Amino acid sequence: MRKTATLLGSAVVVAAFAAPATAAGEIRVSPGENIAGSFIVKLKDDAVAVSAQTLGSRFGGQVGHVYDAVFQGFSIRTSDARARGLAAHPSVEYVERDQVVSIQATQTNPPSWGLDRIDQRNLPLDQRHTYNTTGFGVNAYIYGAIVDVFAPGSGITSAWHTSDTATNTISGTSMASPHVAGVVARYLQGNRNVTPAQVATAITSNATDGKVTNPGPSTTTRLLHWAPTS
Repeated sequence: MRKTATLLGSAVVVAAFAAPATAAGEIRVSPGENIAGSFIVKLKDDAVAVSAQTLGSRFGGQVGHVYDAVFQGFSIRTSDARARGLAAHPSVEYVERDQVVSIQATQTNPPSWGLDRIDQRNLPLDQRHTYNTTGFGVNAYIYGAIVDVFAPGSGITSAWHTSDTATNTISGTSMASPHVAGVVARYLQGNRNVTPAQVATAITSNATDGKVTNPGPSTTTRLLHWAPTS
């Protein structure tokens, strides 16, 4: 009996000093085409100096891109089990499966009527937004003393800051100007060496005149338009 008790006591001691199991957190999954073994890690805003490489080495995985502009985080290739362990780390806000994102040449039932309006000159709206350029690699800035062109800006649905999936429907120049910025980006994608004056001419000359009634002084009756094949 004494020998048995001694052996049991040894087992208890060994168990007490063994490394604890890694806590498992939750992996976010969104509808779409998920990429197996690839994850996006969002760090907490108040995370104490912890690096992507440190966490990658600790949990095992290949760190890819490190994000430090819109949010603090990184991408990593690892197993589901290790990703769940990473999600439970106190410095991590969440871990989400990476996804394949693609651009559709025709977007049916766009979230706001503004996109539907600018790719056609006349009403009625056809519930489609068609385009063959995306503005890839372009930075566009909109400034001016007078109104050269109108764009949809009333009751526009847009992404919102309260969450990753939030939307809001509001009105104003803050809703109209993104339509113009998007068209400028699409134009510049295929015309990298043009001047600001040439950009302005392209936008105003492609707009549809006579579509805005009672525009007010120092404005115009032109409505923004950019053909699907432009």
